[in-house]
Amino acid sequence: MHHIPLKKGWVFTEIEGVRDVEISSTYHLFDYEALPPIEIELDENFDWLKPYPEQISKEDWEYDFSQEIKQLKKDAEEKDLEIPNSFLNFMSNGELIRRIRSNTDCYFEFGDCIEEVVESNGMNFIHFMSDSQGCFFWYLCIDKDGESCIVTSVNLYGYKNKVAPELDEVGYFCASSFEEFIFRFWIENEIWYKESWENVELNDLEKKYVRFYKENQAKNK
Repeated sequence: MHHIPLKKGWVFTEIEGVRDVEISSTYHLFDYEALPPIEIELDENFDWLKPYPEQISKEDWEYDFSQEIKQLKKDAEEKDLEIPNSFLNFMSNGELIRRIRSNTDCYFEFGDCIEEVVESNGMNFIHFMSDSQGCFFWYLCIDKDGESCIVTSVNLYGYKNKVAPELDEVGYFCASSFEEFIFRFWIENEIWYKESWENVELNDLEKKYVRFYKENQAKNK
């Protein structure tokens, strides 16, 4: 859904020494086009993620989204929408979800309904992740042509008692697919924890991601 009429931007925290910022804030908007390339082949089953350890215990995450997914499929069929397999595969698999940690305590959850963006020519939002303090929310955006992307917004949508999203205020295009979003969210959190909290050496994939930033910062000085 590269034609989506939204500005592009990647919302995340500062990673000290890797992607520094001048103004102190929990979240920052980074240039989407300047993000490091993805050095691995992504797939709808997230086979690339499975070799990595679970970072969240079963005691802390044991919720089963099966009922929500069942309702989501029903709602999508009624609206003639096709939900990407990658989204369904991930959100129905607790072992995958437990591999994703967040330095701001973001968590996966579903809203009440699929919500169409007003005057958007068929864009629909499925809420799937929230910041713990309600600073940002993330949505799978799908249309009737079967195209999808990920959108992030300061506004909460997908609940029957909330205002419907308006196209000019919904937020930012932040990933071209659910697979891309999960990869970037996973790797940037892993780098943040290892660099800022745990003092653990990065693996080769993380080192390449960091090297891209440092090399580009050096070029721009």
